[in-house]
Amino acid sequence: YWLDTTNNLTNSGLPYMMYQSSSDCSFTADYVLDDFYALNDELQFVINSDNSKDWYYKNGLMVANSKDAINIITEQFNGNELIILKCQNPINVDDMFIKELATEFNNKGLSIEELSTCKLGYTGGLLILIKQ
Repeated sequence: YWLDTTNNLTNSGLPYMMYQSSSDCSFTADYVLDDFYALNDELQFVINSDNSKDWYYKNGLMVANSKDAINIITEQFNGNELIILKCQNPINVDDMFIKELATEFNNKGLSIEELSTCKLGYTGGLLILIKQ
């Protein structure tokens, strides 16, 4: 498992971004094994495909696709100022994604106006929604 004892709060501002992530998620987020501190052959014990200890996985915030992401965003929207989802695969935040998200908001009776004031983006394997 990949460990970041700072939980990224001091360098990225995104809590638990890499804490106990699998190698699959870490590589999706463009993390690399750093040869400056240890040799790759000394780090083989951290290479794995198990997400069971990942903070986002354990809290139901890891998604495989845009449909999963939209479902979780609409479930978590009320009462949360910040929603961060770890993505197992890249998600394209394009017009189609926004239309599907707006449709699901409408289906669940959520405020489209409130959604329109949010900031939404994808970076480093994370989908981030910030309410204004």
